[in-house]
Amino acid sequence: PDTANCRLRLGLWLGALLWRFWEASGRLTEGRDWLERALTLDGDVPIEIRISAMNQAAALAQAQGDLPRAEALAAQALAAARLNGPDTFVDRTLQILGAIALDRGEHARAEAYLNEALAVSSRLGFERGIAHTLADLGRVVLATGDVTRAVPVLEDALGRYQELAHAPGCADVWSSLGRAAEAR
Repeated sequence: PDTANCRLRLGLWLGALLWRFWEASGRLTEGRDWLERALTLDGDVPIEIRISAMNQAAALAQAQGDLPRAEALAAQALAAARLNGPDTFVDRTLQILGAIALDRGEHARAEAYLNEALAVSSRLGFERGIAHTLADLGRVVLATGDVTRAVPVLEDALGRYQELAHAPGCADVWSSLGRAAEAR
């Protein structure tokens, strides 16, 4: 491949990997700008890299509160993933869309996205995806005020995170369970 194409591949790949750094360091604008510029370039890039970059740009836009842009990026990623990407990208993108819908207060829509993501993760046997989706689903149900239904979902997510030894996931679910206990 030509040099420009290699740079584009590398740029999208690095951008998709660096999004957590940008998020943790508060450099959301830098990361989002970097990813969105790279996504506008034409070139022969594996679809998995392009979908991942769209998802991470969507996550950064969501973190900045730009929900319309986040949703547009995630919708593009979902269309690409459904057309010719691996199902793990369909799962991840549905999770992002569910989180965006939750941020908008669209609980039924968030639950629909997350139930579809859960079905994909379950079909794939992707335990981490199942745990993430259950945690998000529990938060959505909790946001509706249905604590009785939210707690078992969150406890299922916690058990899966514990089996995976995923400390950040456990901490996140414990926080949601704490909010559920306060709501009782």
